[in-house]
Amino acid sequence: MKKIISLLLTATMISGSFSTIDVLADAPISVVINGQKIEFDQQPVIVDDRVMVPLRSIFEGMNYKVDWIQDSQTAVANRIHDKLTVQQDNNSISYEINGRAGTYLCDVPPQNISNRILVPVRAIAESSAYDVDWNGDTRTVYISNYKNGDYDLSFRSDCTERNERGIRSDITHGFNYSDEFFYDDSSVYSNDLAIVSLGVALSAFSTNESDVHYETDNITGTNKHREDNIIDTYNTLGFAGAEFYNYDKTLNASDDKTAYSFSYKNVKTDKKTFTIIPVVIRGGGYGAEWVSNFNLGNDVCHQGFLNAANEIVSSLSNYTNELKKEGLLKGDIKYWVTGYSRGAAVADIVAALINNDMQKFHAADVYGYCFATPQWINKNTYSAFSRNYSGIFNIINQGDAIPTVALSEWGYGRIGQDVYLNADSEFDIAAAENVVYALTGNERMKSAVKTVSNLTGVYEFDNTLEGLAANSSEYSQKYQQYIMDICELLCTQYSGNNGEYISLSEKFQKKHGRSVDDTLTEMDTMLLGLLTSYIESDYIDTIKCFVALARNNGVEINKQLLLFTANIVTYYIINYADSSNINGSTSLRYAHYPEIYLAWLMCNS
Repeated sequence: MKKIISLLLTATMISGSFSTIDVLADAPISVVINGQKIEFDQQPVIVDDRVMVPLRSIFEGMNYKVDWIQDSQTAVANRIHDKLTVQQDNNSISYEINGRAGTYLCDVPPQNISNRILVPVRAIAESSAYDVDWNGDTRTVYISNYKNGDYDLSFRSDCTERNERGIRSDITHGFNYSDEFFYDDSSVYSNDLAIVSLGVALSAFSTNESDVHYETDNITGTNKHREDNIIDTYNTLGFAGAEFYNYDKTLNASDDKTAYSFSYKNVKTDKKTFTIIPVVIRGGGYGAEWVSNFNLGNDVCHQGFLNAANEIVSSLSNYTNELKKEGLLKGDIKYWVTGYSRGAAVADIVAALINNDMQKFHAADVYGYCFATPQWINKNTYSAFSRNYSGIFNIINQGDAIPTVALSEWGYGRIGQDVYLNADSEFDIAAAENVVYALTGNERMKSAVKTVSNLTGVYEFDNTLEGLAANSSEYSQKYQQYIMDICELLCTQYSGNNGEYISLSEKFQKKHGRSVDDTLTEMDTMLLGLLTSYIESDYIDTIKCFVALARNNGVEINKQLLLFTANIVTYYIINYADSSNINGSTSLRYAHYPEIYLAWLMCNS
């Protein structure tokens, strides 16, 4: 009898074991989005190895609002500027995410199961730029746009080799990013956040490939959009709802604007809930916007930078209010403001303006990381920026002349804290040189790393500009329009009948209706002859165009003016064309390369 009972117990235990396995195999499927379990009124199922979930629940879990079109059996999901479109029994999911439209092909289409439309969860999440993981043991789908790791970002470079079409390649490089960077107080400088901020700022440059559309407004029907890299950055780092401004403008436009973009991400942890809003301002590949860099205006604030910043702040206010209206602002709002060069000056102003009115922007914190930031505020006369802007950092290479303009001698400076790249005893220059070479593949660029500690060219450049105008008023009244005309001449591009861009002298005649030679006087020609010992003869024609512009603007042509124009040619043309001579004043161009900044930050403790 005992043996019978023992056998019965054993059989029951075995039966119970098989029953447990069967239960696990048929256990409900869970879906977790950014740590939050999604509740479904109809359980997910697996069809052909794909997890299918109720349409409305998954979309709403990702903050989409869903409209169902009965006639076409189509769901349209909208989330601020993002959009997904799915149709029953159609394998194609149409998406517009962060400004990029496309189609995601799924092997199992949305379908009607028990009178409900179920969609493939991986396809929906991945087409929205979320990461997806499946845990088979717990039958759980994990969906997340939270990030913590190393990610490849791409950006324009002006020192890589040209291909057979004459176009330089963009650079792709790994950056460490974590949403946890924004846990900390913004007033504490973070070198890790600085490095990825620089990567994001550089990805906002116009792509090299898009230069084939230099003259074009509203680029359509091409995969060479100027904002392609920053779109990839937002997708890679898990941001959504991106909106882009002015990237569709021709690079021949020389008004006081800049291209920029916003996006957002909600972050929720056990301890904190907050929303990150990047404000990323283009600082490279911007064409004739360069003209605005010299629009100093009055003695109060750099007008070209301020006008661009005011536009951004207005757009940002609208964007933030739109997020609030749509219920997409969660917890504290943290603005991440970054830009390079021209973009850095504008970013510095934008970050300061947000700080000036935190309530208007619903802001809890501002993280401002600006690189190679020009000086824009006259600290002697402008009281609107009188606060302590402890969360704004300007990362400066002391061998770079751009951050010294407008001149300190004219009373100009920046907002926030300056962080200078410097070579202390622990700094490994050889490592930085290797980083630059790894980025660019350009052996000669390694020499430029040393420009951080070379101030000779900066002094020469500043002295030349100060010699031209003793103060900002003299500059604005006598030379500003002339220098802006030079920049416009250099930066605008027009195609001729043969498809090639026309020359400087042809551009001069196109705009002014007469030739350079007809504009110059005999005295001008004689003075130009004096420069032949100072600058290569190949570039004398360029200076002739500059002198003709001076004549058009009624500017007195003297030795100091010729020295200044020669310096512009040396700095922006000769150095740009030839990277073999990098010392003294010729180091100026290379000290401003963002690859130099990146190498120094990466090798800086």
